[in-house]
Amino acid sequence: MTDIRADAEIISFSTYLGDTRWRHDKPSDQVITTGIKKKSVHWLDEGSIRSCDEASYVV
Repeated sequence: MTDIRADAEIISFSTYLGDTRWRHDKPSDQVITTGIKKKSVHWLDEGSIRSCDEASYVV
């Protein structure tokens, strides 16, 4: 990072869209959670704001 731009400011946000279910379709102490994570990164580049969005799957 210091080789590219020492004064860069990066802000990162994450959002999840998910679902949690009982593991054996009945209430118990075991669940399965699946989801999609969307990450949005923003940085200042020569006076303008740039951004990058990426999605990843979480199981």
